[in-house]
Amino acid sequence: MALLLLTIALIAVGATYMLLPRRGGAEQSAVETEGKGGGTGEAEKGGAEESGGMEKTGEAGESGGVEQGGVGESGGGEEGGGAEGTGEAEESGGMEEATGEAERGYPAVIKGLWEPMLNPESLHQWAGELHSLGVNTLHVLVNLDESYQEYISTPMGAIRGEEAVRAYETLIDAVKGENFSVVVILEYAVVTDPSKPPSKRVGDVDAFLSALKELAPKWAEIAERHQVEFFSPINELDQILMESGLKPEEILKCEEDFYSTVIPAVRERFSGLIYCKLGSLHWSYDFPAGEGCDLIGVILTIERGDMTPEEFREAVRRQLSKAQEIAGELDVPWIVGECFIPSRAVEMHGHTPGEYYRIVEEELRIVDHKPSGFTFMGWDNPIAPVKGTDAEEVVKLILSELESYAIPLPSVD
Repeated sequence: MALLLLTIALIAVGATYMLLPRRGGAEQSAVETEGKGGGTGEAEKGGAEESGGMEKTGEAGESGGVEQGGVGESGGGEEGGGAEGTGEAEESGGMEEATGEAERGYPAVIKGLWEPMLNPESLHQWAGELHSLGVNTLHVLVNLDESYQEYISTPMGAIRGEEAVRAYETLIDAVKGENFSVVVILEYAVVTDPSKPPSKRVGDVDAFLSALKELAPKWAEIAERHQVEFFSPINELDQILMESGLKPEEILKCEEDFYSTVIPAVRERFSGLIYCKLGSLHWSYDFPAGEGCDLIGVILTIERGDMTPEEFREAVRRQLSKAQEIAGELDVPWIVGECFIPSRAVEMHGHTPGEYYRIVEEELRIVDHKPSGFTFMGWDNPIAPVKGTDAEEVVKLILSELESYAIPLPSVD
């Protein structure tokens, strides 16, 4: 019953947010529930049926937010982009000169915000607050639709193709203009019904992976032109494949094929750090496909909607332990790529987000293999707010003390 109530609560929040009026131009409004369901950490690596936990689109692991975007002066443009029309990126090879004025500026450690609500207007409103909090890195989520084409949802309808691409480029430049480092990451989470959480399920896995193999080099070139610091080919590929019905062994094989193809193509076009962000399957399974990644990111979140603080502490320990193990095997730095504490999930059981962030703060600083960064979701977010909650001071503490124990990021020539 608790799981059902949580799901209803999250859907209600998302649906309510969809109806809120938008200030300014083409800001995004579609809900991007990013649920981080997952296993108990006890799954055996050999068991095909033990996929690492609850599916994101059903049970209490639902997280959320809204899709990222917001259009600056994107101009006209034809609808194209997406999986089609990307052969130019595949064939061109080499790196293009940056077209913007901003230069790369790597932080010693990542103090990041994962906020799907980020757009030029919210960025302008939040920049001072986020700098005061200690944030130095923001994520630009490039959303893909059912046809694997870039899009931004607006109150007037979706903007797609090259017009959406230009809007994302405007956002990248705006983020850099506010003196943040940038992570550009492709994101697949489709809203088919505003009253329901978005889905990461794809109808044809082969077609999806084929499209991504074209989109990733395309966006690597865009990231290079804008002197982006970090580029990620896709957000949580394992979660997409798990929600699409694949078993763990099949997912690991798909990851191996995808990253072995994409990372060399990205490396030809992008001279920054290549970032691989993992989902809940990798709370229990290794990440052999990670050879070639410069940096890996993991998620920390509740594994059930009724998880008590004591149970959450044990879950965080498992999640952090596996992250360290994977990073050690790959010999690459790791970060908390997303700490997600859904406020409704904890408050409905008499707790606060700050209690759960405090647990993360206590456990993160004592790990053996130290991280190189910490990212939280979200700031002024309807599903997982930090601003104005008791979590704000805890997040500020984490970010202020992170460099005292974190391992600095590798230098980039």
